Formats: sequence, structure tokens, C-alpha cells
Amino acid sequence: MRKTLVLGGLMLAVLALNALMPVVKATIMYYWDSIGFVAGIDYKYPHPDRDYYQISRYISWIVRGYRLYHYQMDWYQSLGLEITATAVAGAIGVAVGALMPKGGTIIGGIVTIVLAAYITYVVRAYFMDELECIWWWISNLFVDWLISNLDWLLPACQSEPAVAYGYMATYFASYGYLRIGCITFHDPLGVGNPDPATPTDTTSTGTVGGGGGRNYPR
Repeated sequence: MRKTLVLGGLMLAVLALNALMPVVKATIMYYWDSIGFVAGIDYKYPHPDRDYYQISRYISWIVRGYRLYHYQMDWYQSLGLEITATAVAGAIGVAVGALMPKGGTIIGGIVTIVLAAYITYVVRAYFMDELECIWWWISNLFVDWLISNLDWLLPACQSEPAVAYGYMATYFASYGYLRIGCITFHDPLGVGNPDPATPTDTTSTGTVGGGGGRNYPR
């Protein structure tokens, strides 16, 4: 009887200690561009840690890193972008069908279905994250240049759009950065990609610091 009580007490003690241990996430937590990033089997691509920064999927979120601005498009905007892209596919299908002398309706319908399926696949596979939000990154240098030159850029976009867009394209070509989802489209600065340095690491919840995010209402 005494042995049973002792063993039972030890088992209860072990269970209590396990309950007090920190929960380990099946993710990788690391810093990139001074912002805490997360990756793992449950994440389609690395992005700022939602848990640490309290990022809701339903709120657009922005944080300035060391060299980049980090943006999350909220779920509504991300879904709207996907629907818009699909609608464009439908418009292309209608236009193709209108050009066909015979069987235009059938051909246009096939083009619409194929294009819509392809666009939906691309958006969801490469741009949306695991919560169906789209993340994108752009360089501080380019955004800061735009802000500091708005006083003449805005009027020029209306009076001399070719000149204004030429200036923006030239500056972006040299000092821009654009990454959407898991694809980096433009990186003349050599910033690189938010890939974890040690892909075998795991991090306990509540042990990561740094960065300062801000939730912006839609």
C-alpha cells in the first residue's frame, strides 16, 4: 500500500512538472530585417510571428524593419484580390470568345475556366499564407523617397504622368525591393529572402523579443 502511494505521488509530481513546462511550438523563430519571423510545417512561407506581434488575419498590419516595410493584407483584401484576378480571367475568356467566328462561347468558357483555375492556384500556392492573407515587402528607401517627394509627384502624375512614373521606375530599379508571398521579384539592394538560418531549431513560446508592430484599421 505504501509503495503504491509513493509511486502514485511520483506520477502526480511528474505530471505537474510537465504541465508547468513551456509549450514548444513546431516552428522556427528567428530574426530577419530586425523583425521576428516564423516558419515551420504549419506555415506556407516565413512571415512575422502572429503570436508575438498579435497580428489578426482580419486587420491589415504594417511594421518597419531595418531595411524593409513588412505588410500583411487583411483577409478581406486578400480574398478581394483573388476574386478580382479571377474576374480578369473571365473578362479575357469573354474577349477571346468574341474574337472567334464560330464556337466563341464554348472556347471563351474553356479559356475562362482554365485561366481562373490557374490564377486561383498561383495566388493560393505562392502568395496567400496559411490563413489566406497576402504578405508583401518593399524597401524603406523607396517608400521614404516617395513620401519625401509627394509634393511634386502627385501633381506630376496628373500633368506629366510619363515623367512621374519614369522617375519612380528609375528610383525603384536602383533602390527598391519587392517580395510578395514566397517570391522575391526585385532585389537590387541584395536584402535576400526571409529564410531561417538554422532550419532545425525550435523555440518555446514567449521567449522571443524585439520589433514593434502596429495594427492599422482597414
